[in-house]
Amino acid sequence: AQAAQARTPVADQTHQASPPAPSGRVISVVSPKGGVGKTTVATNLAVGLAQAEAHSTVLVDLDIQFGDVASALDLQPEYTLPDAVTGPASRDTMVLKTFLIQHETGLYVICGPDSPAAA
Repeated sequence: AQAAQARTPVADQTHQASPPAPSGRVISVVSPKGGVGKTTVATNLAVGLAQAEAHSTVLVDLDIQFGDVASALDLQPEYTLPDAVTGPASRDTMVLKTFLIQHETGLYVICGPDSPAAA
């Protein structure tokens, strides 16, 4: 977070600029094979970011075959990734927000499916 703030240019106070457009970042944690710690790295990174600025981070478990984010964070999701990408949540951002599950740290999560068949 400190490195990002150092890279962010400070607006010149003498010029009145329009407010900056909302921005976000996507951080991907990937590996071509399993068992290398993707879930551990992704969940720890997401929790750290959520603790730095509450309610600002969403973790999406895109491992549709063996996603373990729900178990790593001890979550019991009502909705999973297939629910979020099909049906009304895929067309309406307000509905999509209701599909997120909130972790105790302030992190929002879309968990992977319960089984590869559900994917």
